[in-house]
Amino acid sequence: MVNIVFALPSGNVPFVLESNDPDIVDDVQELCSKYLENGKIPMEKLLKVMLADFSEDGFIRSFVLFFISTILCPLTYNSVNPKYLYTLRDGSVIPNLDYGPLCLSHLFNEIDKFHKKVFEVDIVAEYNRNLWVGGCLPLLTIVYMDFLDFSNGGGPRYLGVPRIQHIVNADFTCVHNLDRKRTSHKSYGVL
Repeated sequence: MVNIVFALPSGNVPFVLESNDPDIVDDVQELCSKYLENGKIPMEKLLKVMLADFSEDGFIRSFVLFFISTILCPLTYNSVNPKYLYTLRDGSVIPNLDYGPLCLSHLFNEIDKFHKKVFEVDIVAEYNRNLWVGGCLPLLTIVYMDFLDFSNGGGPRYLGVPRIQHIVNADFTCVHNLDRKRTSHKSYGVL
């Protein structure tokens, strides 16, 4: 489904987020040192490195890291997961990477963390605090839209591929109005 929403080709190289090989760990630490600032990789630093890197491999690596960190697998804070560098250290694999499982795995992990925060709260006052969800939430919404039954008409217009390119606010509003239960404005699942 990630491939339909983003029109990404299905690759045959999975993402590796860790390694026991000391040479690979050294490579990743060296790459990480280019991006690190105060022990983290802030988005601003990633952009500076990307724009200052005139080598093709370096720019592409930074761009893919930026794409993953902002679109496919965003975190709840504005920084980058350095574990992606275990895969991105070898620029030759980038065209063959399988982004779908990475995106979905990250999204499900973030939803699970959110679920645990919501249902493990003991004090009612805690419900008034902000709870953030990482992951590609537009993906979740667009996939939800694809599985709604609009056989009675009135649904969103035909959505081409890539879905994310064809979705507009009116489509979200249409689904919001059609799929909402009339007895409760906070409940969905009519269609």
